[in-house]
Amino acid sequence: MKHLFAVIACSLLLILSIAAEAGPREDAAAAELAKLGFPGVYVTKTSYGNYNHRFVAFTTKGCITADLRNGRAALLENADEVVPKLLDQQKNPGDCLSILHFAVPNDTRDKDVNAGWWEGTTHHFHVYALYSIANAGYIVDGGLFTASGANATHYHDYLYEKKNCELAINTLDELNFLIRNGDFSPSDVKPEADFTSEQAMERVRTFYYNLNHKYYDEAYNMFSEAWKSQVGFNGWQSGFATTVSQEVKVLNCDRSGGVCRVYFQLHAVDNIDGKLVHSLFEGHWDVFRENGRAVLGNPLVRKIN
Repeated sequence: MKHLFAVIACSLLLILSIAAEAGPREDAAAAELAKLGFPGVYVTKTSYGNYNHRFVAFTTKGCITADLRNGRAALLENADEVVPKLLDQQKNPGDCLSILHFAVPNDTRDKDVNAGWWEGTTHHFHVYALYSIANAGYIVDGGLFTASGANATHYHDYLYEKKNCELAINTLDELNFLIRNGDFSPSDVKPEADFTSEQAMERVRTFYYNLNHKYYDEAYNMFSEAWKSQVGFNGWQSGFATTVSQEVKVLNCDRSGGVCRVYFQLHAVDNIDGKLVHSLFEGHWDVFRENGRAVLGNPLVRKIN
């Protein structure tokens, strides 16, 4: 009997040690993403472990690609377009094309500063990727291009930073790894879920952050198409000619369907003929999804002092 208990005990210890050593790949990927600017995401599927310096992960926030070598991660904002196309390209792997939409938090304004557009320190840029798929399954770079602005129709600009070229090819490589290993189904790839109230309020904070730092292009690109059609960029920007600073306090958010109405107060300081003039405003913005992006529209702002 003692021998039987000993065998059972040893077996249990072996099972526990194997489980501890293996560990869930999803939890390991989530821990790495938390270090790279994406805390608190729940990972449903990942290529973590395929290479020791990169992986992709499907999460509650969307598809995130991690570059551990360069210490950065990016949201692949159009994974619902890229992955089905990559699946179809398995049939004809010779001449492939994908346009990847990246959003990199806390990015640096380096040689690719003019690629895409910026929301504060978040760099949005598109990569027009030409490539082929080798028999071994890896991606062969055939040319990477980009463009400035949020609504590019032609991609003629080069990517100058090696890290951005690697981001594009590594993302395709890791997605292809999941596809080739059968560790993937179309249900894994979904467009980003409706934003939360807190995310809507954060959009308004980001908008005024851009204004306060005079990132007018980035702020204007946060508008809905309908609001842009009512407010031309040059006239809108000229309205801040005397503005020294703007400090926003986001108060709350009311949801109705897919629209979040975000209420705020704004303290603005203007330089009028050499004199600093303080003003207090209150109002709201509507935040809603348009072409896959959370945009601002239908503002109401009034001066209260």
